[in-house]
Amino acid sequence: MGEDSTEPVWRGYLYAVLMFIAPMIESILTSQYDLGIGIITLRMRSCLTNAIYKKSLRLSSTGRKDFTIGEIVNLMAIDTSRIVEFVQVINETWSSPLQIAIALYLLWQQLGIASIAGLGAMLIL
Repeated sequence: MGEDSTEPVWRGYLYAVLMFIAPMIESILTSQYDLGIGIITLRMRSCLTNAIYKKSLRLSSTGRKDFTIGEIVNLMAIDTSRIVEFVQVINETWSSPLQIAIALYLLWQQLGIASIAGLGAMLIL
């Protein structure tokens, strides 16, 4: 920094520390989010599998003719996994447009009309 700068020196150090700490905080928060979603999906999968298993034990003889053991196992394995994967994806469905909107707003604040180039690059990719 030159002597004619109006910015205090401590602000530069603060920015450097924040640039170092921010990725660590992001990593911690992302890990906590992944852990929370993992616990929720594990509980959902076990509840769905348990419900299907209990229902399969209570099937009448005519119901057992309609559903083979393979179909019931398919419900417990594949279909429950699809439902659980949907829960993981649904959060990204609403949060991604919000993140993009916030990023575009911040770009607009810093760059003005030149931020449209960032939007164009995002749309192309």
